[in-house]
Amino acid sequence: EPAWQVISVGQTMLSFANFEAPQFTVTMVPPGSCTDSVSAGAAPLLAWQYRRAGDAWSSIEAAGLTDTSRSPTLVQFAPFSFQPGSQHELKASAVGAAAVTFTFNIAARAPPVAVISGPQQAFAGCGFTLDASGTSDPSYAGSQRLKFLWGCKVLPGGGSCGNFADRVTTSMLSVNGSRLNSGTYQFTVLVTAADNVESSASALVNVGAGAAPPVMLAVPWKDNARLSLGSAPPAVSAVAQDQSGCTDSASWVWQWGIVNAQTQVLLHALTAAAGTPTAPSVFPASLLIPDKAYAYAVMSAATEGTLTGLQFPIALSEARTRGVQVAMSPAFIADALPVPGVLQVTPLKGAAMTTTFSAVSGGWSDE
Repeated sequence: EPAWQVISVGQTMLSFANFEAPQFTVTMVPPGSCTDSVSAGAAPLLAWQYRRAGDAWSSIEAAGLTDTSRSPTLVQFAPFSFQPGSQHELKASAVGAAAVTFTFNIAARAPPVAVISGPQQAFAGCGFTLDASGTSDPSYAGSQRLKFLWGCKVLPGGGSCGNFADRVTTSMLSVNGSRLNSGTYQFTVLVTAADNVESSASALVNVGAGAAPPVMLAVPWKDNARLSLGSAPPAVSAVAQDQSGCTDSASWVWQWGIVNAQTQVLLHALTAAAGTPTAPSVFPASLLIPDKAYAYAVMSAATEGTLTGLQFPIALSEARTRGVQVAMSPAFIADALPVPGVLQVTPLKGAAMTTTFSAVSGGWSDE
């Protein structure tokens, strides 16, 4: 006698990062001799079982896991349900039907994502701060357990770092104005997470005469995160670090722009030149190409004419030769809206409170 079939929706061999939400879907297909599920009778109940590779099968609940889905044909686990570097199996079965088994691996632990925010130029004698508190550990749920270690390297033509940065183990590095002579310095932070997994980030700071006050940019994304082109304008801000030994920010003129992070070209101004670095109120989606990297930039100059005289697009190097100083945000990837697909419901008709319906989407695409 023909029987119902349990069929997987998508692949049965899968891999996830431990911070992702694993999802598994099956569909119930009525006997082939029937035209729909009404004539085939009610679909048998699905049962889901789980086991870690090599262990015995058990129910999801008995394994200490939670299915966050309310659909009988879908199982979804919350992020961080599984340890990195582990293997698991999930089985969907019904009376009289062959079972479908999903085999899935949890990838090895991802390293922390190190990020440094801070000025790219500083006036000689003017202190500044580099901030790595935006660093994140994607493989760990809960409060961050990260260790920081700063280092400094002077590039050719500069002065001396000394050893002041080598003893700093907090997420922020404060540099006194009297510490560095004119020159270009590379600051690096080494971030260590659980299991001694490490990553690092570096930032260049040019210290010299005639520099604008250091500027701190705050943005709601991490370096190279994807930013939807259909989203509302992101909440970005810039604060000039006015302090002893620095030039007065009120004596400078400020303007926001958008930069191609790959070609290092200023594409367009986002605000008019003004006496304060007021953030833009619009998101320049029409200027951006999907899947390319961009960054916000705060331009500063001693005179308004220096900024208004720029003709976009212009290379960052050229803008600097004209007396424009630029502070950039972490880069983001322009993420276009997905191309619409279809939603298929099986079966198309059934008995109220009896028939199990399955909805599957497909044909959607993203860059």
